[in-house]
Amino acid sequence: MSGMDVYLSEGARRFLRAQALEISRGGTGGLLLGHRRGQRFFVESVYPCPLRPFLSIEKYHALNRIFDDKIIGFCFSSGGKENIVRKIPPYAVNKIYLEYSPHPKKGLTLRPAVVDYDGAFHLVPVALAPPPRGEDERSKRPS
Repeated sequence: MSGMDVYLSEGARRFLRAQALEISRGGTGGLLLGHRRGQRFFVESVYPCPLRPFLSIEKYHALNRIFDDKIIGFCFSSGGKENIVRKIPPYAVNKIYLEYSPHPKKGLTLRPAVVDYDGAFHLVPVALAPPPRGEDERSKRPS
């Protein structure tokens, strides 16, 4: 999986920053919606939903139909990773697992990985593609 990375749209980054503010009130999470082209996952938007830690297979398929097969991963606030590997369902293989948490100086810490299976489930860390020049600064400005 070397060479893979995850690109987050400005809207997806903004949503994750907002969600990170809710972490103190319990874990937050959601579905990453977008597409994959070559070695890059393009996250266009995030659909918030309780995952506990993942959806049932029935709910996953129902939501994937609603979103026209655009579920490319899952995001979780920090703190839920302790036993996550033992809870990964087969439908999550080759999808993104994105853990996020607030950071006092950076605003947000993101840790992307891809779910892999080779006799056992595991998370393979991947790079986070930088936003286009100027995009990240624009999204941090107060409205």
